[in-house]
Amino acid sequence: MWAYTVFGNRGVIVYLKSGKSFLLGSQRPEELARSIVQPL
Repeated sequence: MWAYTVFGNRGVIVYLKSGKSFLLGSQRPEELARSIVQPL
């Protein structure tokens, strides 16, 4: 799994339809997760 982070030790794991996953580091992972799943 790849991790994209700059600072901190929290984040959101994103699962792609292809089966791959990666971690997006964030100081506010709850807000990030809501933003990702919220429809445009």
